[in-house]
Amino acid sequence: MFASFGHLNGYSAAYYTYMWSLVIAKDLLSEFQRNGLLDHATARRYADAVLVPGGSKDAAVLVEDFLGRPYGFEAYERWMNG
Repeated sequence: MFASFGHLNGYSAAYYTYMWSLVIAKDLLSEFQRNGLLDHATARRYADAVLVPGGSKDAAVLVEDFLGRPYGFEAYERWMNG
């Protein structure tokens, strides 16, 4: 029992969603890391592309508007590989 994944019974879809959001979050963070975490222009671009439109567009479109490309797994893979 200790080696099973039983704690995900009834929770597996939520866990999958959480992991998928982590992939997207790491990709969004990569833009800040590239330009500096305190870069005002990047923060303004993020606010204008993601926060201001809010729920008026699909989340994938908001992320693509900010990144200038569809989100990907590269930043998540770098994070996982340390």
